[in-house]
Amino acid sequence: MGALARELGRRFPQLEVVHLAEVDSTQSFLRRRIGQRGELGRPVLVLAQHQTAGRGSWGRSWQDTPGEALLMSLGARLSFKPTPLLSLAACAAVGRGLMRAFPELEERFFFKWPNDLILEDRKVGGTLTEIVRRHAIVGVGINLGCLPSLREPPPLPPTSLTLELGRRVELSAELVVPLVEELLGLVGLGDERAGERIGELVEFFAGREWSQRRELPVTVEGMRVTALVKGVDPETGELILTKGGREIRVMSYQQVLERPSPGDEEGGEG
Repeated sequence: MGALARELGRRFPQLEVVHLAEVDSTQSFLRRRIGQRGELGRPVLVLAQHQTAGRGSWGRSWQDTPGEALLMSLGARLSFKPTPLLSLAACAAVGRGLMRAFPELEERFFFKWPNDLILEDRKVGGTLTEIVRRHAIVGVGINLGCLPSLREPPPLPPTSLTLELGRRVELSAELVVPLVEELLGLVGLGDERAGERIGELVEFFAGREWSQRRELPVTVEGMRVTALVKGVDPETGELILTKGGREIRVMSYQQVLERPSPGDEEGGEG
């Protein structure tokens, strides 16, 4: 990983690149860095070979097999006002980077609202975006090779780039550089371009949303019902469903968790 970190430092001189053999979570590492220093002087990219307490959305954990996943977080101070759409836009940026790295996956690639990376009907990874003191921290977890053993089956079966491509995929500049370029092209924007770029990425996400025309369980007014997904509203980022002719709009992922326990384990987030 040292050679990769040096290559990334050469390609992106504006970045501080930190590579770690083991860490609790790349997200937590950056949260602590911001807490200690108040702000990041320049964007920081953290790469790890293994996480002991990988974090996913809504308090879920993410397990990895050491050396078999891309585990990274990019932290940067925003020059624009944070928006709830940033999470979808960051996931879309990672997806674009992944398709640039492996164009042969493009026709099979989808997003599952709000932050999963899907190949056909299998989850290959995901993102986690947090705002801390006007900084964006975008975590990325992508399964590269061997899959971790999970105590419970996740809502979607996991997969890896090696399994999907039929050849060994390891942590490399080929994979990481396009992801970093796409993310820097989002979090490094000035005020005048941020809205346009975020809107473009959310439209891209909405156009490839995996759940469209599928039925999902959703909690509405305290009741659990099954509703048909129409898609994602690119203006608000809400998931739109219909039930008996009634439109249901969901902004919180807690409403559509297939297994609503906060301790769920699912591969894919950094």
